[in-house]
Amino acid sequence: MRRSEFRELAAYVFGAELAHTYCHEFALVTCGNLTPNEAIEAGYPVKEVWHALCDDMDVPVHMRWEVPPEARPRA
Repeated sequence: MRRSEFRELAAYVFGAELAHTYCHEFALVTCGNLTPNEAIEAGYPVKEVWHALCDDMDVPVHMRWEVPPEARPRA
């Protein structure tokens, strides 16, 4: 998983503003109490950080891995 995929999924699942807040302020216990951004910078695999964030926020499995085409930003 790439960082860009992480950002796109987070914006879809949580909304852009909450995704930004969670990534900068929410401490993930399974990642040493680092925020998602800090954990990625510290070398945690992006996919592992995504799983940790989704688990902590109780995101249903069916919403974790695909942004529907109609919800994708148009280039």
